Amino acid sequence: MEKPCSIIKKGLGYAKKIKDKVVEAEMLDRIANIYVETDSLFEALELAKNSLEILESVIKKDELSTQSMQLSSDYITLGKIYKHLKDYPKSVNYLQDAIKICKKIGSLNDEKDAWKELSDTYEKMGQAQKSLEAYKNYINARDSVYNLDKAKGITRMLMQSEFDRKQAADSIKQSAEKKVFGYEMQKQRLFTYGGFAGLVLVLLLSFFIFRSYKQEKNTNVIISRHSEQISMEKEKSDSLLLNILPLEVANELKEKGNVHAKSYDNVTVMFTDFVNFTSAGERMSAQQLVDELDACFVAFDGIIEKYNIEKIKTVGDAYLAVSGLPHPNPTHAIEIVKAAIEINNFVTNRRKEKGDNTFEVRIGIHSGSVIAGIVGVKKFAYDIWGDTVNTAARMEQKSEAGKINITQTTYELLQDRFICNYRGEIEAKNKGKLKMYFVDGELI
Repeated sequence: MEKPCSIIKKGLGYAKKIKDKVVEAEMLDRIANIYVETDSLFEALELAKNSLEILESVIKKDELSTQSMQLSSDYITLGKIYKHLKDYPKSVNYLQDAIKICKKIGSLNDEKDAWKELSDTYEKMGQAQKSLEAYKNYINARDSVYNLDKAKGITRMLMQSEFDRKQAADSIKQSAEKKVFGYEMQKQRLFTYGGFAGLVLVLLLSFFIFRSYKQEKNTNVIISRHSEQISMEKEKSDSLLLNILPLEVANELKEKGNVHAKSYDNVTVMFTDFVNFTSAGERMSAQQLVDELDACFVAFDGIIEKYNIEKIKTVGDAYLAVSGLPHPNPTHAIEIVKAAIEINNFVTNRRKEKGDNTFEVRIGIHSGSVIAGIVGVKKFAYDIWGDTVNTAARMEQKSEAGKINITQTTYELLQDRFICNYRGEIEAKNKGKLKMYFVDGELI
């Protein structure tokens, strides 16, 4: 403990000398954390309180600045100390204040630490549900930090690739220019000779000029090929990124190095699921099952693309898509129901051709609001969350083979455009009774 403490104490002395209150508070906070690690809790508490007192004298609690980051760090330290002292209510208060500041200033690292400490405190208080919720928030913050670092890595890779391409092109061009300049100097020397020797040298000059031209041409070809190769690699990287992210989200990731989750108030979500998929697997070989599933999903992809619908993901034999994001679309419900009708017709016609060697589909649709963003530590993916997604899943579960089941909310958005049959109020898991309609076709 002595060595790090002595170094930090030197920093503390320097901060006092230059009268930098924020740095002084930071040094006190660091020493307090070292005392926490060695169970010297009362010494740690005194130092942390001193640090907080200094900070509160120079910044306001609601002020958004880089100094606020140190204030959140002090709150986390005090929360940690009171947790060890078993004064859990004080620990919770300080950690919640830290999280509020972190959210305001966008300090994900400190927010992650605060959620973890808060989860641990709730666990010691015997409040398992609150501990679980805090731990989930810790995981989300940790994943966001990881994705931010990963996005920055992608951006750095693309920038480095572009820099390398330019450097290589400039290097090859400079080499070519030096050769051309050398040949020009040689040409001037040759023209100083006269008579027959001059004629011979002129002939030689023609040869050299031709060879110089040929070499320069070859150099330009090399530059062109190298540029094309770099361009192809960049296109490949962009293509891979667009395979997992919408265009606007991918562009934001490359330009800013991170992607903020967004809320969309008016979208329509569609779930499809194959009926008796398990029993179909018993009739087909594993390869036949995968090939048929792939053929159906490729067709679904082509259909939703026509209507500017965003595919979110497939889970087993389920297919999830949403209309109305990332670009708002006032006809989002109409577009997705049109796509659902085409999907249903495709599966019906395919079943007529292949019989039991393919599937039957049921479809559920609901309109409302969702949150969309990037999640995950590895193989990160664009996803959507919210009650609208859950309700759309319930509508698919309560649908029937060859049917499109929609909620009252979606029905009100498209009742003048489609033939809909009211099914009555039907019990849905965790939703109670919901008004449901089958879409039987589009009005002419």
